[in-house]
Amino acid sequence: MLQRHTKKLGRIDGNGHRITGARSTTKRGIGWDMVHLAIDDHSRVSFAKFLPDEKTVSCVQFMR
Repeated sequence: MLQRHTKKLGRIDGNGHRITGARSTTKRGIGWDMVHLAIDDHSRVSFAKFLPDEKTVSCVQFMR
């Protein structure tokens, strides 16, 4: 049996206010990356790949 998951992760562009101390500059709308993950139940071997979306074409590409 194979488990397949998709996780949405926000993109990070540059350093945040904790590093720079400047709270006046904000960067919004940078986008998302999708992490596609497959885990084999028997051996617990896993495989992950970053893809731009979670549409059907990307999921089929990941499973191949």
